[in-house]
Amino acid sequence: MPEPTPNPDKALKDKILKGGLSLALRQMVTSVLSLVSILVVARILGPKQYGIVAVAMGIFYFLVWSNKLGIGVYFVREQSLPENCSQNILTFYNHISFVTAVALWFLAPAIAPGRSNPKPSGWFAF
Repeated sequence: MPEPTPNPDKALKDKILKGGLSLALRQMVTSVLSLVSILVVARILGPKQYGIVAVAMGIFYFLVWSNKLGIGVYFVREQSLPENCSQNILTFYNHISFVTAVALWFLAPAIAPGRSNPKPSGWFAF
């Protein structure tokens, strides 16, 4: 009696389900670890300093997401990409990050008077 041939659609469906479950599990673990790290940092810093860190992180993530400029979507949707496209995108992101970091470095003294301790210290005192 001949063995039944495996259905290729079933194998693909199984791979997709396993991949989706592993991605969901990874996302849940990442979320739990992120929550734990937030609780530890909040406990160490205290409410006043953690509030400053939370505001700074909000601004930072806004800048990170807005600096992506839809390049990831372009990368996925484009049918044929030039050979050096990934290197160009990486170079672009590095330049944008550097310019943003330098701009924030020089804007820090202008932003500092809004805080209770307006004088930067250490590396920030230039």
